[in-house]
Amino acid sequence: MNSLSVALQEPFLVLDNESGPVPLPEYWVDGPLSEVAEGSWSANEPDWAIIEEGGTQYLRYMGTAREASSPSAATLTVSATGSDGTRDSASVALAARYVHPSLELNQEYALPGDDIVATYWSGLDDNGETDGNGATWELLLTPEGGQTVDKSSELLTTALPEERHFVAGEVGRYTVKRTRAGTDGDVTLSEVVTVLEPVVNVVFRPPPAIINMGEMVLFDASGSTVPPGAELWWAVTERPGGSSVEMVPDVNAKRATLTPDVMEGTYTVEARLKLPSRPDPIISSQSFSFVSTPVAGPVTDETEHWVGDEVSFDLDRSSYPGGSSFKYTLSSAPEGSNAELVISADGTQASLITDVAGGYEVELTITNAEGETSSHVTSITAEESSAVPLILSSALPVVDDDGDLSVIVIDIDGDNRLTATAAQPAVGPDTALFLYGYWSGENSANLYDSSGEPFALVNLENGAVLDADVGHTIQLKRDNGAYYQLQVTFETGDMEGDATVTALSGYYCGESLSDCP
Repeated sequence: MNSLSVALQEPFLVLDNESGPVPLPEYWVDGPLSEVAEGSWSANEPDWAIIEEGGTQYLRYMGTAREASSPSAATLTVSATGSDGTRDSASVALAARYVHPSLELNQEYALPGDDIVATYWSGLDDNGETDGNGATWELLLTPEGGQTVDKSSELLTTALPEERHFVAGEVGRYTVKRTRAGTDGDVTLSEVVTVLEPVVNVVFRPPPAIINMGEMVLFDASGSTVPPGAELWWAVTERPGGSSVEMVPDVNAKRATLTPDVMEGTYTVEARLKLPSRPDPIISSQSFSFVSTPVAGPVTDETEHWVGDEVSFDLDRSSYPGGSSFKYTLSSAPEGSNAELVISADGTQASLITDVAGGYEVELTITNAEGETSSHVTSITAEESSAVPLILSSALPVVDDDGDLSVIVIDIDGDNRLTATAAQPAVGPDTALFLYGYWSGENSANLYDSSGEPFALVNLENGAVLDADVGHTIQLKRDNGAYYQLQVTFETGDMEGDATVTALSGYYCGESLSDCP
């Protein structure tokens, strides 16, 4: 049976970053050898250490973890030797826990007027205090560019003893300070809450004077104060007629671009700062009005022509704002040409007839209302065609208006003479086409060929439906391999079957349609 027993006055200790090392507890020894028993402490390394200062032993936490606990942070061993030389000992473990008290704020960033709550945590499982209710609380404010001032009078209690709150009334950095009761003066400081005044400041570039359609306009809100948790949104709230452009934000949303898709007008852009603690966003808007520099383009897409062709020019491939003026100029023509530009009454269109083979250049100059100009030169070429014009041997118009089943027969004879005759359906050796008016529907006519004897429609089986009052180009191939090209315009009559040919011309193209104008 053991002759010694040992007990600790405090079997459990709490250490924290405010208290530092704590004295080891007193102990009692019982038993016959208690009077001569000696005690020694050993620490449960590496988290714990026994140190001695001024003749007093302390328990110190040596670990690096935020929290550590051990059922045997240290062990007390007492031992004694009896008169008969018998040695006896007894041990008892000291449990301890290291905790990190903290003073926490419910927000890292705030807006003026936000209510901020500060809570002290002892680090113990029951979140209890280590020193009762005698702690002192302070509130410190460091304004922007100013000295720290005491705002403790604004720090108010709540229903919880270790909680305080205050209203962040000024822009700056607030810190809560808690001093534990007692003479050691241990202090716990809170993290800082930064109070920001949200500001939306938007600038854009380039200036309106040099903004053009298709070129990006950058809107920049980098100079704004955007608290964490807030979101910056962009919106186009006004745009010119015909525009459908939207804002394109960058990754952090403080910048966005708008690319005008019309030549002129006014855009209004809003930057909207949405704050979690406020129902309505903070809005900043910027507007700009612009008139684009005109962009003159090609006046035609058809640049290869035959001599004698009428070539038309227009503005379809150009861009220009309202109020612009236009000028067409024949800047170059082949030697010997007498071609002249014919300008429309409003100046938006022009045409010329190529009269000599070679190159022609037409310059278009567009000037907007602000005097900005743009020019483009379009080159066309004209070639002599080997095609032979057909000789029209019929007086126009050719009318079939008797309401019977007769047709208009269009013939090409062996001497390249072109005729149109109102007649009964008949197939002669030179008959080319039969035109039945108003049979497939009002304002149309059926066109049939000679079924290959001796003519056949090119790229059509043996017939087509043509529209009235429209110039149609008809391509034919003779059974000997020769090609012909006709241009025909007709009107339909009042009765089914009637038609009137109002225009008729054509070419003998030889062995290839590519030689036809």
